[in-house]
Amino acid sequence: PAGIVVASVSKGSPAETAGLQPSDIITHVGDVAVTSYTQFNSEKAKFAPGDTMTLTVYRQGKNYTVSVVLGTANQ
Repeated sequence: PAGIVVASVSKGSPAETAGLQPSDIITHVGDVAVTSYTQFNSEKAKFAPGDTMTLTVYRQGKNYTVSVVLGTANQ
């Protein structure tokens, strides 16, 4: 599917806590389809640290919804 590929997930990061895994494909931020890192970052910029961002993720033939509580830039 169209989206952005998760290249890696840092140990202890908000992404790991949310259950994201390397090779996941993020297809939506909320209801907005994302097909590029620029578009993803634009959507992510609408949130502040501590906000929860809902992502639709494609993994091994299935779609999943994960909630990521955003951290600061160094998390």
